[in-house]
Amino acid sequence: MVNTARIVAEKYPGFRPVFIGPCIVKKLESSEDYPELNIIVITYIELLTIFQEFNIKELEKNINDHFDIEEKGMPRIYSIDGGLSHSGGLTAKIVSYFTNYLEVLKNFEADPKIKLLDILNCDGGCIGGPGIKSSLSKKEKEKVILKFWQENDR
Repeated sequence: MVNTARIVAEKYPGFRPVFIGPCIVKKLESSEDYPELNIIVITYIELLTIFQEFNIKELEKNINDHFDIEEKGMPRIYSIDGGLSHSGGLTAKIVSYFTNYLEVLKNFEADPKIKLLDILNCDGGCIGGPGIKSSLSKKEKEKVILKFWQENDR
């Protein structure tokens, strides 16, 4: 989010970067850690509320529409357990959900095999974030992301 916001500021001066995702912690990160980037953070649930408020039921599809900044490849799997580590070619101890933090942090220094902790706040990674409304299970969401990545990025 932060690096994309920096790219937006450089490429499109005068525009505000918008992050849309399942994470409510991004709201704190943007306002407390990077207020100078002026990032608008909206969860998927908030976006749905905006669509309902403006009576937007279906978005018009235009074949000329595209993302201005699009990064293909492994960064697309960041939202699942281990996505960040795997996209960097690293094998990491992956900690999903805050209930596991204390035990893992206590053992981190004592275990020389652990070189990186990929600590995620939500169960399953970002796909388990509170700002998403989905009837899919964690495994089903993961399958959708992996399928999209495999079909579009290789």
